[in-house]
Amino acid sequence: MRGKVRVCSIHPGRTDTDMQRELQAAMGNEHYDGSCYVSPGSVAAAVRLAVDTPDNATVEQLSIRPSVFLSRARRALPGVAPCVGLGDLTCTAAVLLY
Repeated sequence: MRGKVRVCSIHPGRTDTDMQRELQAAMGNEHYDGSCYVSPGSVAAAVRLAVDTPDNATVEQLSIRPSVFLSRARRALPGVAPCVGLGDLTCTAAVLLY
């Protein structure tokens, strides 16, 4: 469909990537647990949802956050916080959907 542009802002939360692992190591986090973070595949699936949305609808914004972050952080042992990351550093991307 020419002339119609849909825009979706993608806001992934903490994602289990090589960069996240490197940042955690640099911070001295010896207890990094990638399962506390969103998987790259989950972010891709959310983006796919926006791309596949029919022409009569628009997904304007997607926030993808880890679902196990809080429950695991609450059960962390004293002095060990396996699901603590870098605050709320997130990456934002806008996707143009034609």
